[in-house]
Amino acid sequence: MRISLLVATAMAALAVPSIVGCSSSSSSTTAGDGGTADSSTSGEDATPGDDGGTPTEGGGDAATASIRVVHAAPDAPKVDIWVQGGTAPVITGLAYQQASPYLSVPAGSYTFVVKANPSTASSPAVYTTSALSLVAGQSVTAIAAGLVGSTDASSSFRVLAEVEGFTAPTSGDASVGVVHAGADAPSVGIDPGNADPSAPAVATLARFASTPATGVSLPAGQSLQVGIDPAGGGSAPLTAFTTPALTAGDDLFVIATGLLGKLPRDPEGFGLLVVDHAGVVGFLQQNPFVYALHDSPGAPTVDLYTGTTRLAAGLSFGNLSAPIQVPPSTTGYPLSVYVAGEGPASNDAGTAAAAGPFTSPALAAGQEYLVIATGFLPSVKPNGNTNAFQLDAFQEGFTLTDAANAYLTVIHGSPDAPAVDVGVVASGKITQPALISNLAFPSATTPATGLQVAPASLVLGVAANTTPATTTPIETFAVTTTAGERAFVVAAGSLTGVGGNPFELIAINTGVSPWTATAVTHQ
Repeated sequence: MRISLLVATAMAALAVPSIVGCSSSSSSTTAGDGGTADSSTSGEDATPGDDGGTPTEGGGDAATASIRVVHAAPDAPKVDIWVQGGTAPVITGLAYQQASPYLSVPAGSYTFVVKANPSTASSPAVYTTSALSLVAGQSVTAIAAGLVGSTDASSSFRVLAEVEGFTAPTSGDASVGVVHAGADAPSVGIDPGNADPSAPAVATLARFASTPATGVSLPAGQSLQVGIDPAGGGSAPLTAFTTPALTAGDDLFVIATGLLGKLPRDPEGFGLLVVDHAGVVGFLQQNPFVYALHDSPGAPTVDLYTGTTRLAAGLSFGNLSAPIQVPPSTTGYPLSVYVAGEGPASNDAGTAAAAGPFTSPALAAGQEYLVIATGFLPSVKPNGNTNAFQLDAFQEGFTLTDAANAYLTVIHGSPDAPAVDVGVVASGKITQPALISNLAFPSATTPATGLQVAPASLVLGVAANTTPATTTPIETFAVTTTAGERAFVVAAGSLTGVGGNPFELIAINTGVSPWTATAVTHQ
């Protein structure tokens, strides 16, 4: 995996205020790896420093050092920080993605103890650092990283002590220290500006390691793209971020934290915690992901473009694209659909295009979207049908808190089917009341968190919505729902079989990455 920092044209999602510089002539070191996790004793009887000093909030002088704590451990609760041997915590109630103020401490050697908040002198330690020597005039950012719930030494909880030594950046640049605290991410490399992906500026940055204390110089005054690529480089990024526009002359930490295995919008999802000398600037979520589904009966295989950039290629009916990641946009992107291989480089706009242009909805960082190409092209539209080719977008928003049930969002994507009811079939009839009533093309069920369905094997029927209710289904489908499942279920195809694409259900599993699409079996 490689982290590349790319100059972007996208507008920043977050503004960065001026940053108060913090510099030191000391080299960057990582301390605390020799500490002890899940300690049975907190060692409060030890002496808290060479001169018995007590940390206090505020700046230091020639005889003192400064230290602060950043909470970047996604599964850890609020924590208190104690000096070993102290009678009260020096930092209390620090939550994930928060940073404490700097504490001014007499120069000396300190051992720090991390406890779950609230805590007392007799509370057990979550983690005890090794002795940390703080030099007069030095500033240290201590980062709580890893997973409290892990017993694996490669991902377990620890404290990373970053000795700040930012050098003044070149004119028009900012100085950035990158810390790799992603507990389930492998080693990375860093290629500022994406100048040469095959030879990144920092070839290898291991998990829980950081760039040199002097920082990496990055261009200011513009937003940047931070691409995270598979190991070895040269392939499409695994994920990407849009940074704020940096301020020239500033210095700050960018801490990769959270879990790649979680959804981007999950509170524990992988992201970038941006911290300047004044505190946390913000938490950057991943750029939005978009998946495209071809659901236009009779339409040929297509490519999806924004402007002259191809987003998806070779989509045939019923197929789901690979994830498409773009910078966030408050106004959306112009989209056009072309016959596969006949994109804008070789055709007049609107002449050989299958359809378009369309405009996507606003796309937010940390979110995922399903875009469905549906409706009929003019060449295949049945007489009297008014449902022209269109792109319809739906945001993934399934509940994350209930693992015992399945959650489904049903989308009516069949352009020649009437409004429908969907329900469980018993003895050839739809049981009343139906699970879903009067779902019209091209809408989706509510709420956005999904319809709760208990794990079961069911026969679902789809019937035209009428008054009184029609109980004889048009089609029936065998469906098995599982605990923890999260899926869009698209009623796709043509009820009359236009283009050889008959009515069917397509289940799109959003609980895996990338998403998958599976046709549901007809009864």
